[in-house]
Amino acid sequence: MKSRYICRFEENISAAENLEPLYSFLCSNAENMDATYLLRSEFVLIVSALDTYMHMIVEDKIVDSFWNINSISTTLEIPICKIKEVIMIDDENNRKGMFRSIIRDRLKQDSFQSPKSIEYAFGLIGIKKVWSSIKDTMEMSCDDITRTLGLIVNRRNMIAHESDRNRVTGELQEIDLDTVIQCKNFIVKLVNQFETLLS
Repeated sequence: MKSRYICRFEENISAAENLEPLYSFLCSNAENMDATYLLRSEFVLIVSALDTYMHMIVEDKIVDSFWNINSISTTLEIPICKIKEVIMIDDENNRKGMFRSIIRDRLKQDSFQSPKSIEYAFGLIGIKKVWSSIKDTMEMSCDDITRTLGLIVNRRNMIAHESDRNRVTGELQEIDLDTVIQCKNFIVKLVNQFETLLS
């Protein structure tokens, strides 16, 4: 049975893919319009799907481990005053809900997209050496996995923070459907390996 994490990831990827037919339609029927902005949007949404997947896993694993003595320990820093607030709540469901809210608010500060941030996220839930754990099934070296992911995240950041324009010339960077599909295929394969690692 699929985890709720992978189901949400697949929903988010599917939503991003919905931009592809619109892109193709505009390319065929509105040649004077620059439809590549749809590709840029899809690219950003694909990386966001990865980020959402990672946040969901880390949040659940940390929350579950807090109530289970035999579970993982985490290095996530939470102010003692926040823990005291949780402990003071009598109702167990309200206590768990408050703790989840605290963890979610704390994790909002982090982005789990880059290779280092994903290593950090997995470290928070007790998984070390994530890249060497998946390199064989990814059929890539650890360096190739992290380099590819790094390039994808850098491009995502360029689109999101610089409107995908060259800092020096101000020219719009080239993008095509193949670039977006390669990004999507890599991220989907990566998340499927994470899912296997977590099961």
